[in-house]
Amino acid sequence: MKHLSTIMAVGLLLLVVIGCSNSDQVSNEKPSSTPSQTGSTSNTTAQANTTAQANGWNPQEACGYLSSISGLQTRGYKNLIEDGSGDWYTCSSNYKKLGNDFPLANDIAYYAEGDQKTANQLKLVLNVYVREKSKQAHAELLNYSQLLTQESLSAPLPKDVSSAITSGKAGKWAIGKADVELKREDFPTGKGYGLHFLIKKKA
Repeated sequence: MKHLSTIMAVGLLLLVVIGCSNSDQVSNEKPSSTPSQTGSTSNTTAQANTTAQANGWNPQEACGYLSSISGLQTRGYKNLIEDGSGDWYTCSSNYKKLGNDFPLANDIAYYAEGDQKTANQLKLVLNVYVREKSKQAHAELLNYSQLLTQESLSAPLPKDVSSAITSGKAGKWAIGKADVELKREDFPTGKGYGLHFLIKKKA
């Protein structure tokens, strides 16, 4: 009888041990779904950011593309619609004078424009008030356009675009996955004109 009691006691003890082991396995398996959900959220966010940048540029980077040029440092990427009813962000430099002519010297400025997360247009604006010095002004625009193209697209400015800037003739071109345009605007006074060099990522 003592042997039978001992055997039954050992059997009950084994059942208790096995039951606790199974319980631990179940509790360890339940939380496994949480990391996969977190990973999925992280991947979705990364994909959204990648898609946004494919259509433009990181605003902080875009605003600094010409920071190495004295006078073309920008003043922060800000929403121009102060009441918050829209989403139009831009950063811009001051207009850099290209000479000391009076009352107006030729000048140039840099802009990056877009929404809060993405800059989708880069722009150089040259104002020519002194036609006698237009050649030098066009040369400055060409130099800055070459640098901006290299910085933003990792590509050189094509020769036909360079020729258009030098001559001041409007035109449109494609560089990889970006559209490049040179606009010309003659002032109503007839005393000058503006040249706008633009880079946009294709949608």
